[in-house]
Amino acid sequence: MAMATTMTMTTGSMALHHAALANPLFCASPALPPLRLAAGTPGAASTAVLRGEPLALRREARGAGFRRFAKFRQFSQDGTDETAVEEGGVEDAAAEEEDDAEQILPQNLETAMIHAGEAAGLYINSGGTRVIAELLVPELENLNEDGAQQRVWDLSRLFLDTLQETLGDQRVKAIFPDAGVAAFVKYQWKDVPYVFGSLNDRRPVSNEDEVVVLLTPDHQGLPDVERINTTLAGDDDTPARPMVMLNPRLVSGDVGIGLNVRRMRERLLSKFTTVYSVRPLQDATIFRQYPGYALQLFCEHSSIILDNT
Repeated sequence: MAMATTMTMTTGSMALHHAALANPLFCASPALPPLRLAAGTPGAASTAVLRGEPLALRREARGAGFRRFAKFRQFSQDGTDETAVEEGGVEDAAAEEEDDAEQILPQNLETAMIHAGEAAGLYINSGGTRVIAELLVPELENLNEDGAQQRVWDLSRLFLDTLQETLGDQRVKAIFPDAGVAAFVKYQWKDVPYVFGSLNDRRPVSNEDEVVVLLTPDHQGLPDVERINTTLAGDDDTPARPMVMLNPRLVSGDVGIGLNVRRMRERLLSKFTTVYSVRPLQDATIFRQYPGYALQLFCEHSSIILDNT
């Protein structure tokens, strides 16, 4: 039976849907229901409330008619994704959805990292073993700027502290991109309950490590990431151990990247579930958090029909 729900959105948000579909982390889940603009809908003027904001999710921006218009999927109790598209008209839900945006979207990067660590920990406690948490914001993309790496590691500590607190006594190992960064951070972070390592260690994972967290692994470290994944996969006698990737950067912009490398990356990512994701765009934000809805879109005003046939 066809199911159609009138939603709220800018005309530019069709590109948002395609962006979500193009993201390999989202595409690892079952296909999203199609989005179709309502017939005769006038194109509403877009207000770039998200451009130039630190996280693009500040209270001032969200207050300008910024609301959730669609929930595409919901995490099931066992951690996998299941289809769950809500019915109901805009008239009944508009005020509630504006409140949802205020309550759900993080107000800054620090809050987002804490929520990401909690989501990852809860997913692991529910039995999940392959986890991705990501904040797709400009502040965390260009690590070559002055102070950018220090900012990333400071935020990563919030993630690790929250993850460790959520997991309790489980031994967590934080693996950094190289030995230099691992040594620098270990010197700075005193008396933390987790241990440190790097991707280029001879044995990055030991038998005592119960949960392994890879911090911002990039495409150059993909073979090492795959090696760690294999080590943690377990066998008939040993259960798989959880592996978390925080802000993985495994996609290379190089045109000449080989087919085998792409297949390795796709095969690896297909095993992971994204439990937390924030992706601000010009007119909207893609948001995902476990437990709860696996994909939510918060957008500006216009009219759209979500059709699930």
